[in-house]
Amino acid sequence: MKRLAKLMLLTLGIGVVAVVLLSLPRHTAAAASDPPALPALPVTVTNTPNVDVTNTANVHVTNTPNVNATVTGTVGINGTPTVNVASAPPVSVTFPASIAVQDAAGITHLGQDVKTLVTLSYSTASSPTPCTTGFQQILPNGAYASGCYPGPGAGNYLVVTDLQVYCGPGGTPGGNMKLIVDPGGSIAAIGTLDATGSFYLQKNFTTGVVFDHAPVVEEFGCLGGGMAIVTLEGYVIPAV
Repeated sequence: MKRLAKLMLLTLGIGVVAVVLLSLPRHTAAAASDPPALPALPVTVTNTPNVDVTNTANVHVTNTPNVNATVTGTVGINGTPTVNVASAPPVSVTFPASIAVQDAAGITHLGQDVKTLVTLSYSTASSPTPCTTGFQQILPNGAYASGCYPGPGAGNYLVVTDLQVYCGPGGTPGGNMKLIVDPGGSIAAIGTLDATGSFYLQKNFTTGVVFDHAPVVEEFGCLGGGMAIVTLEGYVIPAV
């Protein structure tokens, strides 16, 4: 009898415990999900920090930002971009290299713009030069300008770099040729006619002969007659 009572008491205790457990609230664990993607945000850098790039990293720059760089190594540029240099830093070129200088008008071997070149001619014949003592300018198309050469103009210099003198034929063989430009003899030349009564001289002035006015022929002629022509070539530069 006592044994049956203990069994019934044990069964009742187990039932009470089960009821208590079933009455407790249940918490279901939520499955973890991926965080939402963040939108692309603009980045503003202030205080202009120094950024050191080491090794040989590739840097891609879009748009047209201002980039100040101090470079002590070698900089390679691929393609043919337009590079504007605000100041005039020293540039070292290791040859062989190809440097192209482009100018709409063109640059001569003297470093002068072709638009500043001047060619003047004087002839003892009445044609083609109508000037009695002055020079007549030969235009780029080969034609003669009307009237005598007026000079380089106020505030300019005419720099004569080349002289050509031609006499004959028809002069006296062995005779003299004499040329004096300007009263002070800024340009002077003498020579002897050959067996045909001709003479030719071509001379280059390394430093140039400078005029602030239109040069004139003070004395010129070939003994015995014959046509004589003087040609001056040079360029005009500002006086300042």
